[in-house]
Amino acid sequence: DKYDREIDRILHPVVVPEVKPQKKVREVQRVVLFNQTSLTTEEEIDEYLSRIRNKLLSYINDNEEIKIK
Repeated sequence: DKYDREIDRILHPVVVPEVKPQKKVREVQRVVLFNQTSLTTEEEIDEYLSRIRNKLLSYINDNEEIKIK
């Protein structure tokens, strides 16, 4: 019996499934993320959108899910 169990354990190892860490959900208020501003040039629009994009990417890079409300 003892040897049979040991042989069975060697031939049929227990596979433990990989556990993925749960992502933290960050709720972001749209008014905070897209703060009120006046944009008058294409460059200002590009800069504004770039700041928003970088902020969102920083959350993703921290393994967070983003929920925009």
